[in-house]
Amino acid sequence: MIIRVFCARVRPGKQEEFERLVRDQSIPLVTKQKGLVAFYSARPFGSNSNEFVGISVWRDLSDIKAFAGSDWEKSVIPADELPLLETTTTHHYELFYVDDQKNRAEPSRIRNVEDKTRTSSNIPSGNPVEANSAS
Repeated sequence: MIIRVFCARVRPGKQEEFERLVRDQSIPLVTKQKGLVAFYSARPFGSNSNEFVGISVWRDLSDIKAFAGSDWEKSVIPADELPLLETTTTHHYELFYVDDQKNRAEPSRIRNVEDKTRTSSNIPSGNPVEANSAS
């Protein structure tokens, strides 16, 4: 299995809009893909107030290529989300250990958690986004 880790640094003041678009566009796009084993999407917490992450687990590389195309190591981002981003990275890792004996997360609690502590102050500027947009 392959773990795909997508990180997105969001422009100051755009966190709520980006999260809404991720919920409406990116999550449905990723979760309907053949070969997807698991998907986690997370908003900023603590000092990383403008960085979101998406972690997906895939059966194999052919499934990732079916989703992301031949340039599979690049980020796949819906066009509406691109103007909200400063930078993105996508990295891949081959899974070599799984502890699936215990269900440590409570998915029903995690799905719709609202974060009331977010602020957009003191967010540093970043480099322009270099990513492919999804069609």
